[in-house]
Amino acid sequence: MLGVSPLMPNHTLLITGGATGIGFALAERFLAAGHAVAICGRREDKLAAAKAKHPSLVTFRCDVASPEDRVRLRDEALAALPGLDLLVNNAGIQRRDRFRGETPSWEDRRSEIAINFDAPVHLTDLFLPHLLARPSATIVNVTSGLAFVPAPFAAVYGATKAALHSFTMALRHHLSATAVRVVEIVPPAVNTDLGGAGLHGAGVPLGEFADAVMPRFEAGELEIGSRCAETARRAREPTDGGPFAAEAFAKQRGIPHRFVKEILDDLVRNQVLAEVADRPGEYLLFRCGESITVADITKLLLDDGEPIEALGLNNLNASVLAFSQKLDANIDAALAIPVAQVCP
Repeated sequence: MLGVSPLMPNHTLLITGGATGIGFALAERFLAAGHAVAICGRREDKLAAAKAKHPSLVTFRCDVASPEDRVRLRDEALAALPGLDLLVNNAGIQRRDRFRGETPSWEDRRSEIAINFDAPVHLTDLFLPHLLARPSATIVNVTSGLAFVPAPFAAVYGATKAALHSFTMALRHHLSATAVRVVEIVPPAVNTDLGGAGLHGAGVPLGEFADAVMPRFEAGELEIGSRCAETARRAREPTDGGPFAAEAFAKQRGIPHRFVKEILDDLVRNQVLAEVADRPGEYLLFRCGESITVADITKLLLDDGEPIEALGLNNLNASVLAFSQKLDANIDAALAIPVAQVCP
């Protein structure tokens, strides 16, 4: 890969969706590092508030769902910022609904696809001739841990982020012999208003996430994940594997393995859990996207150390219901359980 570190002095960047959330947190950190930063967004009030807090910000009003607005953004940004050499495709929305035979507005579904996937592909296309002419440049696409593990509560969102991840990998290959770097940032659930105020209140604090991203970006990493998103992102990487962790843990605790295995399988079928590929004994919780080990799960299925049979969970349907209820009641405690050594 040609090019230099993306955080050399005097870089000029444009962040879509940069007036709030992750985009604004990154904008603040790029400004603090001495770079020229422009942001775009749909809401004039949010852009004005960002500008009031950081007067050096350059702001553009743009609805990236609109192809015409994207073209106008390219023209206005390059006219105002001829040295632009870093494009951050961050804008995104998340709609929480399900496909159950209802007929929601197609415009709502279409706009989610347009903002989350059409816009970064189109903006990349629009800015690429300019970026290729720079001595070095960077394109950053912000995806999601849900690009790797689908979530029923946000089916279209997850699909758009999976598509953007695939596009990012292909784009990196296309540009591998040029001076344009292609970086992917993979957030977990972060405490922002994505999808609606309060929905991500239990997510990673916004400042903590942005602070974790910047040094890795500065170090030249091309894929930057965090917490459960990093687990999901790395799930495709090789692993030593070993014996099935549920069986090992069951033997360690004297629990009949068949109960653990059957319950886990049924929880996966009922979309309470999702297995992490190539990482035996590790799952993602559909409810919140966090990772959890089979050791943690089995501990939740025990009351004061009693084996699973004592809980009356021999019936698999009852086991799924009981586990789901217990998980809802104990989610914070469940995620705080240290990872156990499941393989002697």
